[in-house]
Amino acid sequence: PHPIGAMEAADAESTTAESDAQTLAMAFARQAVQLALRRAEYEALKVLAWRFPRGTWIAARAGGDGNDNVEHHAVYISSEEVVHKMPPDGQVVSWSWLSFLLQFPKWRAQAQPDSDAHADEILSRARERIGRVEGYGAYIYGTSEHFVEECYAGSQTSSSSTSG
Repeated sequence: PHPIGAMEAADAESTTAESDAQTLAMAFARQAVQLALRRAEYEALKVLAWRFPRGTWIAARAGGDGNDNVEHHAVYISSEEVVHKMPPDGQVVSWSWLSFLLQFPKWRAQAQPDSDAHADEILSRARERIGRVEGYGAYIYGTSEHFVEECYAGSQTSSSSTSG
């Protein structure tokens, strides 16, 4: 009679240990997400305080995943939206500003529209491409930088592709 009881006790201890490990992992995950959100909210609040004009060209870098040296570019539509071209397939997407900051927490304003009319043109060009899958690459399809440059200039040109 004892071996069956001992096995049940061992199974119960194992289940409790797994449950404790899951609880601990979830607590750490929640804390990590809260820290990331606080950091992103702080960055988002800076944008609101600076009141970037719509159509601002944002250059950003991912944080902590080894891609810090790869810049990603987006069109700042408002405190609620950015439009950008995503690798690997080149889909043009609309994200919330907060979602963008969570993915790319190191950012800067690279350029601002020359006028309200220029901002309207940039936004129109960016928004009309949302949902398209355009391909992604430095020479043939273009990168996120090419995408923003095209939204600014109204044509498919890039200083990156002509400089080497």
